[in-house]
Amino acid sequence: MGLRERMFEVLVEAGQPLCDDCVATPSGMKRRQQANERGRELEDMGLVRRGQGTCSSCRKYKTVSVPTGVELPASPEPDHDEKPWHWEGNVQGTLITYLEAAGWTLISSANTASKETGVDVKAVDPDGAEWWITVKGFPERKPGKTTNPSTQARHWFSHAMFDVAMYRTSRPDVMIGVAIPGPFQTYEGLTIKSSWLKESAPFTLFTIDEHGHVDAE
Repeated sequence: MGLRERMFEVLVEAGQPLCDDCVATPSGMKRRQQANERGRELEDMGLVRRGQGTCSSCRKYKTVSVPTGVELPASPEPDHDEKPWHWEGNVQGTLITYLEAAGWTLISSANTASKETGVDVKAVDPDGAEWWITVKGFPERKPGKTTNPSTQARHWFSHAMFDVAMYRTSRPDVMIGVAIPGPFQTYEGLTIKSSWLKESAPFTLFTIDEHGHVDAE
């Protein structure tokens, strides 16, 4: 029995969503990437469905697989129609779609709706490099809210720059990314002012517009 067939057997026996990390070992695989590749093959064959959800084993919100006929877990995140396109969860979702379409392998993604702590997106690019990406949205202007969105955005951007410094200190070997919505004048100005940090602690800036286009620089 090949690894692909064994993975399908494990998923059928589980009958619940499993992430690539948790399905790899019982399927006889040594690397999580093998589970990702076999899972994509099974999806192309129409035998499994893959999507974002909570793994029934590790309870983390990641890319999970289920046999066809088993429902994928409902996303705990609000529907995109209920939030503006520049909400952090929508920015993260668009980024993940972009990365996977470009051949990246998703390791994990934080549940934005529940304010889960940790790295927002961990992924491996087609060249095998691991990336840690921090994601920020742009504040909504809400009735009765006194904080100016641009003021709040400056705080969020500073948090992203702090993440860059922390990631570089804790894992010098990983590639670092910052994902923000745009164009927003506040973020454009802050990006220019933070160019010194990009030189000393290199990171890639992913700017995502309301149409889902992603610009990486």
